[in-house]
Amino acid sequence: MRTCSRTDNVRMTPDDIAAPREGELRFDRLASALANFELPAENLAIVRDHVDTLGSVRFLIPPSRPYIAVISTTTGKHVAHLHPGFIDTCDGAWITLPMNWLRDSDGRRRAEQTERICHVCKLALPASGICDYCT
Repeated sequence: MRTCSRTDNVRMTPDDIAAPREGELRFDRLASALANFELPAENLAIVRDHVDTLGSVRFLIPPSRPYIAVISTTTGKHVAHLHPGFIDTCDGAWITLPMNWLRDSDGRRRAEQTERICHVCKLALPASGICDYCT
């Protein structure tokens, strides 16, 4: 089993959780963490649903702000990292979110929405999610 990709996946004591390092932001509620982090609106429902499965957790945004760390309140370990375009669950799963960031060949970032396909005609669905050909 893979360990979390972050080097800060060490057990945090209650004192560590209570005393943030310089530039860190810590939250007890996901809504508070999301208010301080850029996450596409299209990804919010999936992120909330996933966090609901993790039990009692707290949230940490490191000074560089690349992700929201989800920390178990029982073990003190990171159980997931919420990135703008994916979730790294620290147990080997990688969840790609509907709106994710990919790099172009020249290194620039661009937003790309995961294409949804009609299950009947196999054509790409428009933004409404209702197939123009099958209705």
